[in-house]
Amino acid sequence: MKKFSKVKYFGAVAAALLAVAPIAAPVVSQVASPAVAQAAAADNYADALNNSFANTSNITLPAKVTGAYFAATADKATTSEATADGTLGAALLKQGVKPDSKLDSASLRFVFTGLETYNADKLATQLSNSATKTYTVTIYAYDGANQVASKTVTVNIADSSKATVKGSTVKIGDNVSDLLTQTSLASAVTLQDRNGNSISLTGADFEASTKWATTVGGSGADLSTIKFYENKPAASTDGKWANPGQLYQVSQISNPASAKFSSVNWAQVAKASNGLVTVEPSDGLVTVVGSAVGVPAQVYVYRPVTVQTGNNDQQFYPVVDYTYAPDSADAAKKIVSYTNGQTVELNASDAASLHFYPAAQGTSYESISAKLKAVLSSNNFVARQDATVNSKGEQAGPATVDYDKYFGADAVKSAIGSDLYKAGTYNVPVQVTNKAGLSTTVNVPVTIGYAASAPVAVSFTPYTEITKGSAFDKFAGIQFQNSASDKTVIPESSVSVSGDVDTTTPGTYTLTYTVKNTQGNTSTFTRTVVVKDGALTESNADGVVYINKADGAKIYSDQATTSATDKTLDNTTAWKFHSVVKDSAGKIVAYNLGGKQYVKASEVSTSPVKSQAGVFTVHYPANAKWSIAVYNSNLKVQKLIPAKSTWLTFGTKTLKDGKSYYNLGGNQWVRTDYGFWNAK
Repeated sequence: MKKFSKVKYFGAVAAALLAVAPIAAPVVSQVASPAVAQAAAADNYADALNNSFANTSNITLPAKVTGAYFAATADKATTSEATADGTLGAALLKQGVKPDSKLDSASLRFVFTGLETYNADKLATQLSNSATKTYTVTIYAYDGANQVASKTVTVNIADSSKATVKGSTVKIGDNVSDLLTQTSLASAVTLQDRNGNSISLTGADFEASTKWATTVGGSGADLSTIKFYENKPAASTDGKWANPGQLYQVSQISNPASAKFSSVNWAQVAKASNGLVTVEPSDGLVTVVGSAVGVPAQVYVYRPVTVQTGNNDQQFYPVVDYTYAPDSADAAKKIVSYTNGQTVELNASDAASLHFYPAAQGTSYESISAKLKAVLSSNNFVARQDATVNSKGEQAGPATVDYDKYFGADAVKSAIGSDLYKAGTYNVPVQVTNKAGLSTTVNVPVTIGYAASAPVAVSFTPYTEITKGSAFDKFAGIQFQNSASDKTVIPESSVSVSGDVDTTTPGTYTLTYTVKNTQGNTSTFTRTVVVKDGALTESNADGVVYINKADGAKIYSDQATTSATDKTLDNTTAWKFHSVVKDSAGKIVAYNLGGKQYVKASEVSTSPVKSQAGVFTVHYPANAKWSIAVYNSNLKVQKLIPAKSTWLTFGTKTLKDGKSYYNLGGNQWVRTDYGFWNAK
């Protein structure tokens, strides 16, 4: 087989390709020349490929992918071999436009971009173990030793392997042994293979021993030693459930590499399931000798077990009773009890009250805090001393909840994070303490969402601190899009900002961003900017700075660079400095060029800037429609500029990441390989 420098072949390979010297055609001939005949064949095969293979195909890999999947033979592969049942060719033909009989005399080869190999079995192993689901595949057609046609298609690979584990509920005083049978565990597990087919499990599929864990993936312990383990419920030594709460029964599948599970991708199961089936170690797939399929060394099933209260008047950890259905006639369904580490499932009314739309409502951490306290201090949320009842069936008295501590604005911010405009569901931890000093923490979900069809923030910081005298750009790091579903970036021209920030005067400033999308809908975002009176210090230092601001760098007469003189230093010129000015964090903010002549650090560089006057056009290599980032010299994103937009450049420089950047004026830099450049 002839190896080309850029293209590698595998699978069904014909006889070695021979380089044949051109043959002079006769001056006069009544018969078409070989070149003409070959060209005609190439046209026919090209049509056949286009008619037989769709531009995009969605396939499911067989349980075991081997070299035979690519119709590998020692001799030339015919179409019947390359597209036989169970091969890649057959899978692709099923989705073709109209299979063409003109491929009958051709041999086919399939080349996967990114999986470079000359060996079909090796490719099969790579494809089986790869996390990539979308490939660019080139199909080559050969007539004997001659390549006569090719077509490049997109192949999407699906894998439906997943599992679910049904939990079990028991009561204090029940026998632990009721859960220890392998048959009981098998009935709780539903398993699906690559193609979505169900695989029925039996007790024989599990190891006989059972371990216990307090959290999924956490440490296990023998039944005799797990009582009170990390304040979690477990069984007492007499084989009865003793404490209320949640734990996990851990059992191992006896032989995950057996033929029964050959169609199961265990790594996919671990990723796609409900979190209770785990491959151990999570990233340690091994290859069984003689098999092209990677299978895990061990597979564990974690079965959730909830222990509910029984007739027991002992003192245990506190519990939270939540009224899920206030109008329910069935008391057993009306109240749900939660213990340490559990998350409260809110009823529809409370869930709606704790669903916020910051962009539309002007929501703050304080308003979320107030709503949380109002919902959970109502009769729906009751903390009790413990989860037990006495011999008369009476529940324990109330426990203490420090609402001000756990529902304060700081606690809410800690749970949600600094970006109040990022959609998601966040758990606010609430601690309950009883008279014995024992504590239980439950989670209360708070949802941040988007108003329908309203503009949303892609990047927005609601709170910013800067030092007095620092530069501040109200649009730096800020970006919005049309809606949650429409990711079109809203230009700055459609964003109005009310309020201003005086960087020379310490204080707290409020900026209000009003954003309008292409449908005319608006959203309002509020931002707090705090200017701190950071102490500036000046110390002796010698060196050279290079001006990298297109219109030159201003000279200032003060350390804070707030009092500009009438002098400006030209771009790309070099100047000696004799001292540096640093803020309270130790960051250099200015250089003294001598005699109280200061330049801003953001407008100069300590390394030369190569003059490079021209025009830069944005074109991100991975996707020509994407915007690209503009960085400062410390590689902090300043803003995004859209695809196909053009910008003047003033120089080039290698920044600290080792990459080359164009200067767009001032301390603004873009990657040179993220677009096209023409000299001015």
